[in-house]
Amino acid sequence: MSTKLVIPEFTPHFEYVRNDKTKHLTLKKPDGSFMVEQDEIDNLARGLLMDPFYVEPWLTSCDIQTVLFPDVIDGLKGEDPAVRRKSVNLAYQTEDRLVKLGGVDEFVAWAQRGRDRNDFGVPKGNSKGFRKLPTRKPMSLTKLTAGNREAIEKIYNNKNLLGEMPTDLSSRIKQAHDELEKGQLYDEFAELILAIFEQWRVYHKHINDLKVKIPDAIDQRDELLVDHANSAAAMAHCSKLIGSITDPKKLTKLLKEGVEIQRKLTLPGV
Repeated sequence: MSTKLVIPEFTPHFEYVRNDKTKHLTLKKPDGSFMVEQDEIDNLARGLLMDPFYVEPWLTSCDIQTVLFPDVIDGLKGEDPAVRRKSVNLAYQTEDRLVKLGGVDEFVAWAQRGRDRNDFGVPKGNSKGFRKLPTRKPMSLTKLTAGNREAIEKIYNNKNLLGEMPTDLSSRIKQAHDELEKGQLYDEFAELILAIFEQWRVYHKHINDLKVKIPDAIDQRDELLVDHANSAAAMAHCSKLIGSITDPKKLTKLLKEGVEIQRKLTLPGV
């Protein structure tokens, strides 16, 4: 005689992640930092470890009796931030499957069938308190809009721009264009790729602007130090140039101010 499962209360941990493209748990920004900071990952890990639904062995009718696999639970406890991030992402995938299946009852039935990754189940009514969602099918995604189509094509056709990108970003753009031509690119993915591209574009422009402005700032500082070392105004301006050396907008303004300072200091009687 089978013993009825005592199911702990289920509380989603990843609703805000699921509905926010900027909260991808493992993707990086163009500058190499993660889209989701480690502190947020660690908070998620702590919350999961405190949740009996995920870490207690209540699935007594299954080979693996915890919702999360034991190695995932160990990874959430681990010292390595990369391992914790990977484990949090695996926990997200588990919760995502539960939601896609339709609720806790359907997840339990799937676990009892052996947790086949290709088994999406057929929900038989809503579990109390849960919203039945469709399984992951292309038809559930949004058709690519004309604006996003044109944006992907414009970036892809700019070969000079593609050549300046990091390899992983240019590969994403090329892959998106291939999927676009096959009619397999959907708006959710196009928007994510365009958001990553925009982050890189802003960063790339910042670096290019600095490449132009920094040599000009160094030259102006050297001229002031040589020609007007006794001028308090010139020395103060030199300090401002150094203090703003990583900000192209401030450097642009300061370079104009420096030209005016040089003009005034070269007037007769000054």
